[in-house]
Amino acid sequence: TDPCRLTHKRDFEDGGGFGIVQMLFRCNILAVVGGGRNPRFQPHKVMIWDDRIPRCVAEISFRAPVKAVQMSRDVICVC
Repeated sequence: TDPCRLTHKRDFEDGGGFGIVQMLFRCNILAVVGGGRNPRFQPHKVMIWDDRIPRCVAEISFRAPVKAVQMSRDVICVC
């Protein structure tokens, strides 16, 4: 079998782009930041997305655009 085959796909109705997506280990929690010409989320906000219930469960706002996000079980590091 092909190890790079598509196993899951999520389509957003209104389109929009993502600049940063960081997964918490191998679970359903993602940190998402908007990016591109038509960003889905604002580039100065980190949205914590739960893919099991497909919606944002938390939002962290900053004064400047977010450049990087890393997550562990108890810490979210944003640059």
